[in-house]
Amino acid sequence: MAFENPEYDEQVMQQIAKESKTFKAILESMVKDTDNQYPTNEIWLGTLALGKDKSHTQIKLVVTQESQHFIDEN
Repeated sequence: MAFENPEYDEQVMQQIAKESKTFKAILESMVKDTDNQYPTNEIWLGTLALGKDKSHTQIKLVVTQESQHFIDEN
């Protein structure tokens, strides 16, 4: 599979996993639990207050094998 979207960079995920044992453990656990029976898994990572107005923004990590959820695929 070739990803063509210029904004897609799997190196970012690999770098974060290298730098954070916690992220790596979460990611490995989610990948392990992703299969034909459960092709998509999601986990809430937390809520941040961002921007000048400190708007609450929630961050979710999604691991999927379902092509309709892929960012960009051939």
